[in-house]
Amino acid sequence: MENAEIMQAVLGLIIQLVIGLLTLYFAFSLSKTFFFKSWAVDTSNKAYMLVLSGILFSTVYLMSVASAPVLTTFKLLKLQYSGADFFMQQSRFTLVFLALAILIAFVNSFVGLKVFPMLTKTIKEKEEIEAGNLGVALLTVVVIVGLSLLSAEAMSYLFDFVIPYPARGNQFPFN
Repeated sequence: MENAEIMQAVLGLIIQLVIGLLTLYFAFSLSKTFFFKSWAVDTSNKAYMLVLSGILFSTVYLMSVASAPVLTTFKLLKLQYSGADFFMQQSRFTLVFLALAILIAFVNSFVGLKVFPMLTKTIKEKEEIEAGNLGVALLTVVVIVGLSLLSAEAMSYLFDFVIPYPARGNQFPFN
């Protein structure tokens, strides 16, 4: 492997870590603002922290699924572009992949926190989590993470339509 390729791999790792941290912070803030704003919980409530951790794990998992298409796109675009054009193209694709992963994680969290409780008539998830019920919190986490596991393959399949494979050309939806 050439030195330039090693440096690109290291740079890619650093970028992944930075994007990952920013995404986790964004997911954390969005979850607190959107999902838990009206809940009577704080960080001392272990059930609440467990559900929040499940949301973050779900987001990270879907981000990890988005990593492979980002790297594939990086390699393909490197063959087609250079300099500023390469950077712009790669940025566009990376943002689309990450936005889709975050959107799907958000939808999974919404279903787990808002829709699933409508289906379970005998459990009042919000009240139980506010009361610190770890069993209900764990059930909620399993629903959110389970939805992420189930949606990951479909998300990956969706990404395949966006990756600029040479035979198909650039399928980017916002050209």
